[in-house]
Amino acid sequence: MRRIDLHTHTSFSDGTDQPEELVQKARAAGLAAIAVTDHDTCEGLEQAVAAGHALGVQVVRACELSTMTERGEMHILGYWLPRNCAPLEALLTRLRAQRALRNERMLEKLCALGCQVNMEEVRRFAGQGTVGRPHIARALLQHGYVQSLAEAFDRYLASGRPAYVPKQVLSPDEVIPCLVRAGATVSLAHPLLHGYPESWLFATIKRLAGIGLDALEAWHSEHKACDVHICQAWAQALGLDLSGGSDYHGRNKPHVQLGTGRNNLQLPWEILEKLLQRRRAQGRLVEA
Repeated sequence: MRRIDLHTHTSFSDGTDQPEELVQKARAAGLAAIAVTDHDTCEGLEQAVAAGHALGVQVVRACELSTMTERGEMHILGYWLPRNCAPLEALLTRLRAQRALRNERMLEKLCALGCQVNMEEVRRFAGQGTVGRPHIARALLQHGYVQSLAEAFDRYLASGRPAYVPKQVLSPDEVIPCLVRAGATVSLAHPLLHGYPESWLFATIKRLAGIGLDALEAWHSEHKACDVHICQAWAQALGLDLSGGSDYHGRNKPHVQLGTGRNNLQLPWEILEKLLQRRRAQGRLVEA
């Protein structure tokens, strides 16, 4: 079986692998295709696509965008992103600016709690990528304020903890039309992950399908079998396709493996082919 993974992250957001390293690992894992879905950025895509051409792994240009609803966060995946799309780049720049402000506020809270961590050292952990909570956690670990990355989140950085700052992000109603105008295929990431009421979630997905949502990410490392069945039923009812991926982050999520997630994912090529068929029917480009 030709296997795929349509949800992966590199060091250009909150993963730890360089794009070329990610593609090398995909080939070693026997994957025929991956989507690189870094948060709010396209910066690592050219390296990943070039590595894919060299190693015989199809790389889908993609990203993951955080949005906010009245119930909480909702993550949107955009697949087959175009190069040099000014409106899309403007949207990503706006999201990264909001993320940077959030990071500064979290560091201010940490300092008030006695954890003297500055942005310069946090950026060293991020490298060329976008700074996020995993990099702040690594700085806390380096200083000895915590004994593990998990403790950094449990004590300080997780939702409801003393240094946490909520994301100030756009709504899915703003993000999805922008992706559609750019020619992307739009999927809702891990729909059942946040535990939102199913009646509200289905009604929201139905509304988003009306403004351009193409698919639901049914298969995900944190989805249970019942979650997959719900996504399948909703997709069939609303005329949506399905996507899936591990949400691989390298060492930042050591329990999630590329291609297999928590060892329960086996995603066939047919998932990608159905998304491509949808694009062809829409008259959209299909190459990486």
